[in-house]
Amino acid sequence: MTLETFLISLEALGVIAFALSGIIEAARKKFDLVGVVMVGAIAAFGGGT
Repeated sequence: MTLETFLISLEALGVIAFALSGIIEAARKKFDLVGVVMVGAIAAFGGGT
């Protein structure tokens, strides 16, 4: 595994982790499917900042 592959994998894991955290939070607030997808996408690509 090269350094580039490792860094891309690490970045993908971070995106997945933030997406899951957004999905869980949206589900707790009982959002509909569109809301859950939107919050998950915003959290994933926004990085949780």
